[in-house]
Amino acid sequence: MPFAPFFELFPEVAPRETRSITISRMGDLPRGTYRFIELFCNEDGCDCRRVFIHAFGQDTPPSGALGPLLATISFGWEERSFYRKWASFPLSTEDLNELKGPALVRMTPQSEYAPALLRHFKTFVQDDAYVARIVRHYQMYRNTIDGGKPKPPLTPVHPEPKPGRNQPCPCGSGKKYKKCCLGKAEPLPSVDPKPNPKTQKQLVLTTTGELFQRVRLYCELSDRLDIDSRFSKLACMDFDEDEGRWVWLYIKEAKKLRFKYAYSSIPKHLHPIVIGSFYFRKEGEMLLDVRSIERAYEAVPFFDHYLDRGTARITHAAILNELPVLDGPPDARVSELDCDDLFSDSNIGYVDSHALAQKMMGLKEVDSQDKKLEMLGAILEQESNKSLPRVEKFPVHYHGEGIEQLKGTLTLRQIVAMEHWHGNKEYTVLDAIKKVARSASEP
Repeated sequence: MPFAPFFELFPEVAPRETRSITISRMGDLPRGTYRFIELFCNEDGCDCRRVFIHAFGQDTPPSGALGPLLATISFGWEERSFYRKWASFPLSTEDLNELKGPALVRMTPQSEYAPALLRHFKTFVQDDAYVARIVRHYQMYRNTIDGGKPKPPLTPVHPEPKPGRNQPCPCGSGKKYKKCCLGKAEPLPSVDPKPNPKTQKQLVLTTTGELFQRVRLYCELSDRLDIDSRFSKLACMDFDEDEGRWVWLYIKEAKKLRFKYAYSSIPKHLHPIVIGSFYFRKEGEMLLDVRSIERAYEAVPFFDHYLDRGTARITHAAILNELPVLDGPPDARVSELDCDDLFSDSNIGYVDSHALAQKMMGLKEVDSQDKKLEMLGAILEQESNKSLPRVEKFPVHYHGEGIEQLKGTLTLRQIVAMEHWHGNKEYTVLDAIKKVARSASEP
């Protein structure tokens, strides 16, 4: 059964719709970019409903040429029963596992990095949009190979159900799923079906339906043991021993949180959904990384209810002031947004609250109330008219001002990011404030 690259028949489509990853920190793969090239069977009349993936390293710019072949992966998107019927001979367990996949192809050479590349590919196929793209490419390829002959429609994609939290982990480690891969293979986001008419880019959505936009919350921490004790009593929290993090799940106590897609409307095979991760990078600090502004401002009152304010208190928030894409430049891709790199001190632009406070203090010297209000308006307009940094960190005063301050700040940033995504690069926070004010005044 010969397989040939998708790009040979569709040289214009393939470069736009080929998945790649960029590794920026040493881990299971060396630093660099890796491309996952699709190959389909070119045998006349075949309907195997599978794809081979060739994983290549990629040379650094300016050449950008494909490097050595590092792994060959097999993936079939139908149920196992389909491949049993399709095969013309009895299948062993190993044969069926390879046909269904994702799995390394046994009869081809594999590099030492093949297992790591397979693990990355397994996270890709948890994204329904990516699997749907592979199925669409398969249909395009088959229609061309078979000369446009009518074919029965493909059956829907049927994702394998996730194991239960207490069931054996499918990775084969022997551990329970909740103690092993739960949260590590968090589904990648889906895309909004309506692309930007100018660029054809699509907005990326979280599994719970919000716009994908990274936010990090910073908490002052005085007692780590108390935090561990309180988290362990929550059914929506699981500890990931390998990463040393607490994973916040969209289950049990968290089911009532208000996201675009309610818990009951999300397909069962996608549960449990990871909606946040807590990290303890340095003494006296706890971080919460989330994928949307809604998850950020829902998290603050949620955990304020369960944690002691004397133990953990939110002090700052940081946001990525742009809406990322599934494919595109490496630093704009969802799959490449490493939070520790993204929110590193060297990348963050801070709101200079001290300088702003000094300007405000200067208003005390003004006697006229009208003049004072006029000057205050000018200061706020000047501050709001500045361009936002790509990554911005600002103080949060939840215990004094409630959640509306954080919610409003994040919402304005998202409005600006949306306008920039539409190509309006000169749009500022001041414009967003005026937009919100107009909306509030409309009947």
